[in-house]
Amino acid sequence: MTELHSGTARATAQRLLASEILADETSGAAALAAEHVLVDLFSTLSHWVGTAGCEALFTRAFVLAAPHHPVLQGVRYKVHNGTPRLEQFGDNAREYGSQATTEGATIVLASIVTMLSRLIGEDIARSLLDEVPPGASAVAFDGARGLAAPTSYGDVVS
Repeated sequence: MTELHSGTARATAQRLLASEILADETSGAAALAAEHVLVDLFSTLSHWVGTAGCEALFTRAFVLAAPHHPVLQGVRYKVHNGTPRLEQFGDNAREYGSQATTEGATIVLASIVTMLSRLIGEDIARSLLDEVPPGASAVAFDGARGLAAPTSYGDVVS
């Protein structure tokens, strides 16, 4: 298995995820939180590299990361009306669990960080990534179901 990213990229990915994913979350909630992090990142980066640039960056990250983790198998990354969406991620999360979901999301995010650093330089990439607000999506969890509510990503966790 080839190394997709550096330790610095992985640490950055973990920092981004830590703002939304709790250790004891259900797999559906972890999938939703990971998607929220990706949406926040997409929104922040698209101001600087454009929507098309973000689409290319994110699509490539999923293509590179999928062979390295089963939770990413068959996941399709799409942008609908300017909003990134993950197809198959919620189903895979339920199958593999929250820890695997978090690890898969970490691999994808670290791949994005690595490619962005190669494209525009590590210092500029770091400053752009620092603009991603921690917990910006403010996901509220329904304790009875363990799912985020309300959400526009209901099909991801339903």
